[in-house]
Amino acid sequence: MDEHSSHTPLGDRSAASPLLSLEQEQAALRKGRGRMLAGILFSVLVAVGGLAALTLGSDEERVYREIGKKVNGSKVAHFDSFWACAFPGYNVRNMKNNEQLWAQLDLRASSGPSRYARHVRDTCLKQLSDMQPKFDALIPPDDLRPDVEDLSQALGRLRSAWSGLVAYLDDEQLKYDATVAQPHGMRIARGWYDFRRAHAAINSKLKNKLRR
Repeated sequence: MDEHSSHTPLGDRSAASPLLSLEQEQAALRKGRGRMLAGILFSVLVAVGGLAALTLGSDEERVYREIGKKVNGSKVAHFDSFWACAFPGYNVRNMKNNEQLWAQLDLRASSGPSRYARHVRDTCLKQLSDMQPKFDALIPPDDLRPDVEDLSQALGRLRSAWSGLVAYLDDEQLKYDATVAQPHGMRIARGWYDFRRAHAAINSKLKNKLRR
């Protein structure tokens, strides 16, 4: 080999690839650990946040499902049962408007006023009376509160209207007059309609809430 050929001496290789000092290695190690710990902490926070959101979401969903269960359960157990009792032999699901309600009411009241009054008072009205405390005891979410109040108030008006009709019919000597009975019937129809409207509004909001 030519003694004048250029080469890098072995002792000078550190200049081309410098080695880290002990202090630099420790600093790099600490930095790496810091990043790792930060990453772990971030993952934990994300997981905890997601769990909290899931828990809150499930709690809210449970509240709405419970309200729906109570409202719809009471309607079937009491409201629907009342109408089946008041209009025996008639499928109340076919009742779509005030005119149909009045036709069924007039048919029964005219055939035996005092007998029909006793039947409604002694056998049927208890269903509506038992229903009222269940609605009054509900503690709904804010967005459902107006509709639950509407439902309860409609039920109260319905009970009052039926009581008025019963008071008119409950007379052995009564000569039934449809023109006198009809205002009572229209108040009953109004309570029936308002109740069904409030009930439908509650179920619509429940469906939208639970669909999310």
